[in-house]
Amino acid sequence: MTETDTRLFWSGPGRALDAHIDLFNSISTAKTYIERHRGKAVNKAALPAVLLQRLGLMASFPVSKMEVQVDGESVAPLQSDSRRMFDEYNMMRAFGLVQQEYKTLNEAETHYVSHHVMATLETAAEAMDDEPLFPTDLPSPTGLIVFEYPMLIPDLHPDTGELRTDILMPIRAIGWTLAPVQVRDFDTGTLTEKGGIHYTIYADEHSFVKIYNETLVKALGEDYRVPSDLSLPMWASDATAWAFGMPWKTGNEPNGQFGAGLIHANVAMTRRWLLAYFRWCWQRILVPERYTPKSYERRRAARSNFQITDGHIKVLRLRREMEAERHGESQESTFAYTHQWVVRAHPRRQWYPSLGPARNDDGSFNQDSHRLIWIEPHLAGNPFGPLVSGHNVVAAVR
Repeated sequence: MTETDTRLFWSGPGRALDAHIDLFNSISTAKTYIERHRGKAVNKAALPAVLLQRLGLMASFPVSKMEVQVDGESVAPLQSDSRRMFDEYNMMRAFGLVQQEYKTLNEAETHYVSHHVMATLETAAEAMDDEPLFPTDLPSPTGLIVFEYPMLIPDLHPDTGELRTDILMPIRAIGWTLAPVQVRDFDTGTLTEKGGIHYTIYADEHSFVKIYNETLVKALGEDYRVPSDLSLPMWASDATAWAFGMPWKTGNEPNGQFGAGLIHANVAMTRRWLLAYFRWCWQRILVPERYTPKSYERRRAARSNFQITDGHIKVLRLRREMEAERHGESQESTFAYTHQWVVRAHPRRQWYPSLGPARNDDGSFNQDSHRLIWIEPHLAGNPFGPLVSGHNVVAAVR
């Protein structure tokens, strides 16, 4: 592997936390600019680079009177219309996206997914059906997933809109948050509100040049090379929403004009991966290991005014035997914590036997016999040990 190829690997929870803070800082810059210039004439030359990029992204969405986040609607099948970048409606939507990203990144738990786990999850995602998302699937209300190596999604031909497996778009991170979602009725065109998540997909500059541009040129020729000097190490490549409990299926039409419940193939790939990861986080075979962030990571977060929440860097490992060996203990022994920590408030699926069996006759999960309950914050660990806290980073490794 060459030195350039090695740069595609962002290894370790600390690197994921750095990416989280960098994104937060860039969005903070855009949010501050918006607040200081609200109601004033826009000086296009003075706009922060991150805000210009979000304006270009939102100009790719259809022109319609809608909220920023509508279930399943995406820029994947569409091309940006630069003529709409600075019109009043597009600026309103871009400003709304920045505000949403700021809230998400400030509250999000950081998830680091290693390259080895990615391979397992991609296999699981390919085998999954187009299943609905439920509130009980989420490992946390808000999160930012950072990949050690980018997730590669087939992209579209820039002229025809055809989905091409030889053109690959690298996805470096995905951020989600609980939020109301607009669901479109394709018969009447009306929008109704449901619960769900908003999620934003991020690409990084180096992977874009190394992977996307190289595959684009190889597939279509030098004339299709995309300028990559965005003055941003990471940028938002898509923003969409997913309503809870809504049935859907994958479509492949190049123009993106789908009927009710039909989702573009690119969006469907990301949905299936997210659902595979969310459900993987709930597996009981995983053993959490807590690791305290380094002092320099804490200082950097403090300098960035990054909100510090309860918890530690949380590493999810597949085999308890490995943890026991590292602690010099037998596989049957339990771990003795030397400290205590605050467990964040979180939702949990609770089975109520009076409502029916936990599983249906075919072995599938019985939604009717479970209810989502809210667990209040509480202390865990050694009650006689010191109380420690830090920002949550979930590392999915093996």
